[in-house]
Amino acid sequence: MRLLLALLFACASACAFAQDTANCTAESAANAFAICLACHTAAPGAGPMSGPNLWGIMGRKAGTDPGYDYSEAISGSGITWNNATMSRYLANPSGYLPGTRMIAAPVRDESDIAAILCHLNSLTATAAVTAVETSVPYTGARFRRWSPIVSDLDATIHLYTEILGFELGDVSIDPPTSYVYEVFGISPDVRTRHATFHAGEDKRVLSVVEVPGARLVRAGGSPRMSAALFNANGRFDEIVARLTAEGFEMMSPHKLGEQGIEIGFIDRDGHLYALYEYPYDGQHQFETEE
Repeated sequence: MRLLLALLFACASACAFAQDTANCTAESAANAFAICLACHTAAPGAGPMSGPNLWGIMGRKAGTDPGYDYSEAISGSGITWNNATMSRYLANPSGYLPGTRMIAAPVRDESDIAAILCHLNSLTATAAVTAVETSVPYTGARFRRWSPIVSDLDATIHLYTEILGFELGDVSIDPPTSYVYEVFGISPDVRTRHATFHAGEDKRVLSVVEVPGARLVRAGGSPRMSAALFNANGRFDEIVARLTAEGFEMMSPHKLGEQGIEIGFIDRDGHLYALYEYPYDGQHQFETEE
């Protein structure tokens, strides 16, 4: 699918100027582009000459190829190379971008400009397809969700929905054949309940398994074994205020980088949570810093 999308993009890029360059052929485009090769390379991985490598230049912000030391006129222009900007530059380099170091004479013939653009677009299209074809797909495992054991599902639903703001998914009683009994070492005589939670479009990002009245081992020692990390999504002060008011065990807030904040808290079953926001512009005072 990715290769198909890249091929479609390649076709669009190569053909974007086609309606104005009906007579553009690979041969005519290459012939017109030959004047550029006196100062530029145009191949993947090639180093610069007196000018930068033009491979994949169309659609790229001017002056951003890391392999070339651009003039301020180019790097500070803020333009993106497309048919319109490249046409103006080829027709009058120093007039369009005063201070440019390009010494080539202006290209006066519109058909030559069209042919050069045709070739540059074809180079960019080929670069896009090559990048997809040579990319290595990720084959590692993918994290799906955190799923702790809790002793009171209703209290946990309150924490996740009313305080943290998640959306409740489904709540169900686990059948005797459920894998949770073996995975968590739960007696088959206990009837467990299961709940899932959504975060907007991200479905089932959390799930919990209730063992009613269980006396869970609190992670009171040091170091603690694990923590669930949550982004406050702009509600850091509100969430911390609710947690504090309802008696959750709170840790000291901590400065996160230069602009963020994080705080730890522990729920009724001893699960450790880290809540953060970055960047943070609230009113909370830091008690400790990195």
